[in-house]
Amino acid sequence: MINEEQDLYRIGSVAALTGIAVERLRAWERRYGFAPAQRDGKVRFYSNGQLEKLKKMKRLLDHGATISDLIDLSDDQLTKRLTETPRQLPQRIQGRPQVDLIGANLLQLEQRQKGHERLDITARWANPQSFLEESASSSAETLVLQLPVLDNATIQQVSARAPNAALIIAYQFATADQVSQCDRLGLRTLRWPLSWEEIEFACLRSRRMAGPGGMNTQRQYSDEELIAMSVSDKHANQYTHQLVTTVQDLNALSGFLSMAAGEHEEQDSDLVASLDQAQEEIAFARSRVEAALESVHTAQLGDRASQSPSLPVAPSVRPPGTSAH
Repeated sequence: MINEEQDLYRIGSVAALTGIAVERLRAWERRYGFAPAQRDGKVRFYSNGQLEKLKKMKRLLDHGATISDLIDLSDDQLTKRLTETPRQLPQRIQGRPQVDLIGANLLQLEQRQKGHERLDITARWANPQSFLEESASSSAETLVLQLPVLDNATIQQVSARAPNAALIIAYQFATADQVSQCDRLGLRTLRWPLSWEEIEFACLRSRRMAGPGGMNTQRQYSDEELIAMSVSDKHANQYTHQLVTTVQDLNALSGFLSMAAGEHEEQDSDLVASLDQAQEEIAFARSRVEAALESVHTAQLGDRASQSPSLPVAPSVRPPGTSAH
């Protein structure tokens, strides 16, 4: 989002918040005239109203509707269609991930936000002790834990009570060894203080579902991030380089197919549909390679950190508040 007053969202953010691939949004613009509210050069910006409409459309599409049936419906008509759906849609295909929050500072940060709708906050605890004392375990898909000091014992206890949740840890102080241990365990760590947009970004990025039917297949890394991972460190190994190259090749192929679909749009609708489907399959393949890249790159950073003296960790460069487009 670039302007809170106007509620404008980049196309990558819309893809992350709705589960609709960037390639499909562009195809809908070409084929059905579903254009973004504004443009800045080649960058598309969607309004909050468009975002809400797309969320409803996505739920109906996942329930068997076709885009041609939905694209011209008003917001009220889409809402009516949803109320007529005979059964509750699965939670995993809804636009917002379910998130639990632990930590007083984190709760205060959330309370200062107005009208945030990217996350579905299902439960809140002021501290880890309150969470651990409850008899029921967390059923959210993501749990954000805010700690003054990175405490591995507390992290393990919380993780055991939320075995199916992706755990994101926001910490104020830690040694390099502590951060490396979390990385080796596959735990996402963020340096506090954070903005709410950074919390949302981390939660949306943690959604790694199992297939095209519900998977969030927008790009995980921008071109700049891929280049940085590949060349910023002379110690970057051949596996990181190869994975980065594979992701770049898939991005290029997806862009080529998108261009080809535009060229054949008015001549061969069947070919365009096949090209759009191919882009979705490529996006799914890319998401799996990106997951492998993140794992290898994280392990590489952990190996280097384990060979260095344990020193307080400097504030890290935080990810942008929107997805790559």
